[in-house]
Amino acid sequence: MPTCEAHNVMARPRRTLLLVVFLLASVLAWLPLTFAPSVDAPPVLTEGPPPALIVSPATALQAPGTIEELKTQIADVLRREGVPGVGLAIVDADGVTSVS
Repeated sequence: MPTCEAHNVMARPRRTLLLVVFLLASVLAWLPLTFAPSVDAPPVLTEGPPPALIVSPATALQAPGTIEELKTQIADVLRREGVPGVGLAIVDADGVTSVS
């Protein structure tokens, strides 16, 4: 029976050959990818916002004065857009101001 040292000497060339074959196969597998033509990304849509989201400056300046006016405006928008409901919480630094 060969000694342990003799076995390691015999296994070393096989390991080296296996490592070289593995590295060569890895390089050959990546070569086609490096020379492949680049694929352009799909174009980005350049559409603007939907017309319903465009707010005129006159409309943007009409902020509600009280929480009740805000709730009324939100209810009007929900009715107009056909939204069945919404949860609303108004908070400030002191905590919850209003929940509906």
